Amino acid sequence: MEKNVHETRKEALSQLSMRRNTLCQKLSKIDLKITDVMHYLENEKYDAVVMVKLAKQLKDLRKERRVVKVELEQTQALADVIKTKKLDTFAKKDYTYRTDVLKDLVGVQHGDKWTH
Repeated sequence: MEKNVHETRKEALSQLSMRRNTLCQKLSKIDLKITDVMHYLENEKYDAVVMVKLAKQLKDLRKERRVVKVELEQTQALADVIKTKKLDTFAKKDYTYRTDVLKDLVGVQHGDKWTH
């Protein structure tokens, strides 16, 4: 019975590792898309309509990126649970804004927190 549990844990860790690799590749592709949009914003001239479309595209990419990052975190936490049997790893995450870049636009400033 002990060998069976060990094999099951080993297989689960292997599957989690493969999923993590897939997610890392997906994250990399999203990052490349974000970089393209950011370089376009930096280097091209555009009107307000195009700017709004670019902002929406950037927002959609950032949301997609967040979903992948959350799954990556969950995958790692699950692997940690399997390795150590630690059960309190699925906690909410906080983000603390590091600059005042959004202060004038939306009122978010350095030190404000966001929980997801």
